Amino acid sequence: MMGGNGFEEVIIHSGICASGSIDQVMNGKHFNRALRVHQRMLAVVERLLLQVFVEQKHVDNALLPELSKLAESPDASKLCDVTSNSAIFKLLNDYAGSVGGVRDGDLGKTAQFWFQYRDCVWDVMLFLKAVKTNDI
Repeated sequence: MMGGNGFEEVIIHSGICASGSIDQVMNGKHFNRALRVHQRMLAVVERLLLQVFVEQKHVDNALLPELSKLAESPDASKLCDVTSNSAIFKLLNDYAGSVGGVRDGDLGKTAQFWFQYRDCVWDVMLFLKAVKTNDI
């Protein structure tokens, strides 16, 4: 899926993987290295998606400290506190709608392609978690 679209060049130039290893990573020969590469690229795609959402929706800066506290040390009680805030709950619903729009192509074909890549990596990550926890 990712061959021939510049993915390899991004990986090499970012220093995530060396040029001598990229072919083996892309062919699935180095599973652990490939997993690390895709996890890092997933983090980048997620961050860009969130950045676009924040820029387009003009997120209220008053909500950011609460979300930052949750991000710094996530636990169930902080999650309940954050999601009980109606403004944050609305923001999360707006984000979910925005994500659905990207999936449908609202930001163009390139963003839609990278979103498909994001979905594939999440599927692999969830499958690996299911295998490790014996919860298939």
